[in-house]
Amino acid sequence: MKLDVREVKLSEVLKGCLASFFFIKIQKMLQFKIEEISQLLLHEKKEGFFMKRQDEIVINEFYLTDDGSIPNHPEFPLLVYKNVIEKKDDPIHLLALNNWSNSWRNGVFSYHHYHSNSHEVLIVVGGSALLQMGGENGKQLEVMTGDVLILPAGTGHKLLQKNSSFSVIGAYPNGQNYDICYGRKEERPEKIVNISNVPLPEYDPIYGSKGKLFTYWKKDSEDI
Repeated sequence: MKLDVREVKLSEVLKGCLASFFFIKIQKMLQFKIEEISQLLLHEKKEGFFMKRQDEIVINEFYLTDDGSIPNHPEFPLLVYKNVIEKKDDPIHLLALNNWSNSWRNGVFSYHHYHSNSHEVLIVVGGSALLQMGGENGKQLEVMTGDVLILPAGTGHKLLQKNSSFSVIGAYPNGQNYDICYGRKEERPEKIVNISNVPLPEYDPIYGSKGKLFTYWKKDSEDI
């Protein structure tokens, strides 16, 4: 029996449509799952990342108040993830996966300062130091290699002491450009407004969308 050419072409068209349909379906399923898979891989240890899981770490929180010079944040606490990052980790790559970028590697200024237009993460990648957090009447913290500090906008920080190998990596949500504020009277009104306008980050800098950050920085507190 001889097949009609039109039937053959129709069959080929139908096969092509079915193939396209299933390809699009699979593509959408993969796109839907990519965030979940990404966060699972970050939550669990995987090749290239050796940091501790969230259920293994100690998190310290510090609510720092406005001292009239250094405003700190009116709602969000300073968070310290203790001894999270391992020597084999690539912190800059990890931060970039969680959309914290515009990164740098250096130390901490030896004078009180804060950022009014962005939150900031500091990862201690070498040595140890004593930091003054929150202004002159704030909190002194000893930090060491592997610690992660997450500073909400407005949080004062200053280096008091360090050893010779002390080094940190800093980064900002969405690669935000940051200002440097000094607690001067004339800058205060504008900076207070800036702090109130900084949104909640989309991702925990270390653990992504399901990170513990959002246990302490509540999403319903975005409008402050």
